[in-house]
Amino acid sequence: MSLQKLQDLDADAFRRKIVDGGETALVGFVSDWSAPCREMEQTLLQAADHFYGTVAFYTVDPDNAPLIAAECEVASIPTLILFVRGEECDRMVGVRKREDLEKMIQRFL
Repeated sequence: MSLQKLQDLDADAFRRKIVDGGETALVGFVSDWSAPCREMEQTLLQAADHFYGTVAFYTVDPDNAPLIAAECEVASIPTLILFVRGEECDRMVGVRKREDLEKMIQRFL
């Protein structure tokens, strides 16, 4: 059972929590129709549990928030972007292992 869910962000929430709020957050640009994105969901939930209370985990559907996807230069999904103090620190594109995701995050904590 997961400790936290992946909260979906719209454009306003993205600006408030990530850009202006400066949270340390991993934002997954994913869509329900994409098989690779559905495959990444469990990995994201496991990583969210591992970093519970330290890193916030969110999702953005590029179909519902195309301006945010364009601003973040998301060309394909899934794309995972780590933000620290409102700035992009690192990103991963495609289906990845939980260990790879956790290593990426750990480098910036």
